[in-house]
Amino acid sequence: MPVLHYNHIDYAYRQYGDQDAPAIVLVMGLGMSGALWPESWIREFLAQGFQVICPDNRDSGQSTRFEAVRPKEKDLARAVLASILHRPVMSQYALEDMAFDIERLLDSLNIRRAHVLGISMGGMIAQALALQCPNRVASLTSMSSASGNIVTGFGNPMVISGLLFTRSDEGTLEEKRTRVKRYFTRLAGRAYEPNDKELDRVADIVLSEGLDQNAQRRQLLAIFASGDRRAQLRQIRVPTLVIHGDKDPLLPVRAGRECNALIKDSVYHEIKGMGHVMTHALIPTLAKLVTEHCRRHPA
Repeated sequence: MPVLHYNHIDYAYRQYGDQDAPAIVLVMGLGMSGALWPESWIREFLAQGFQVICPDNRDSGQSTRFEAVRPKEKDLARAVLASILHRPVMSQYALEDMAFDIERLLDSLNIRRAHVLGISMGGMIAQALALQCPNRVASLTSMSSASGNIVTGFGNPMVISGLLFTRSDEGTLEEKRTRVKRYFTRLAGRAYEPNDKELDRVADIVLSEGLDQNAQRRQLLAIFASGDRRAQLRQIRVPTLVIHGDKDPLLPVRAGRECNALIKDSVYHEIKGMGHVMTHALIPTLAKLVTEHCRRHPA
C-alpha cells in the first residue's frame, strides 16, 4: 500500500485505475479507513473512465496515529458543550489540516485537479479542501455531511451516545464483531439494511485495523475544533453536489438541506429511506448522480 511521507506524517492511500484518467478522491468518515469504500462503488467509477484514490485520513487505517494524545470522555463532553456555547475547542489538528493532507497527496501524484467526494466527516474535509484550494477541486460531492452547526447537525441521541461513549475495545473478538455490525446496521436504517456479506466485510476491515477509540475521539475533536463553518460554506464556489438521506440518524436530513442552502448554486438530491451509510442497494443510484455531476464539470 503506497504511503506519502511529509512533515513527520505517513499518509496512506489506495489508487485504482488508469493514472492518466480524471481522478475522483473518496474521503471516508469518522474512524473509518479508505478500505471501507464499497468495491462495487469503485468499479462503477472505473467503468466510467475515472481513476479512484482512497486515502486513509490521519488517525485511521494505515496513516499516522497521534497516539501521544488520548482524549477522555470528559474531553468530548466539554467539546460538545463548548460547541453549543460557540466557544473554541482545542485539538491536535482540525478539518483544515486533514484537507491539506489531500492537497499534498495530489501534489505527490502530479494531479492538478480532481473531483472530491466525502461522506460524513469526509464531506466536511472535502468542503474544507474546496474552500482552501478551489483551483485543485474540479467538483465537490458532499454526502451525508454537515456545516458544523450544532443545531442542525445533532441527530439521534442514542446513536450519538453510542459513537461518543461506547468502549469499543472491550469484550471478546466476537462481541466486538457483533457491536460493529449492530452499529453499522443502525446507521444504515431500515429501508436499506446491509446484507450479511456487507456486514461481514465491514467487520473484517474494522477489526483487522483495530478499534482505536482514542483515534476516533481525536477526529471528533478535529470536527469540533473547526467549529461552525456556515460562513465558510457560503464562500465555496466549486461546483457542488449535496446528497443526503432523509432517514440519517447521525447527521439528520436538515444538515444536508442546510449545506445545500449555504453553498451557492449547489445541486441537492435527497434519497428517501437512506441512512448514514452506503449499502449495496444504493450504489447504482449514488454512482449515477456522482458520475453525471463529475462529467458536467471536467477536471
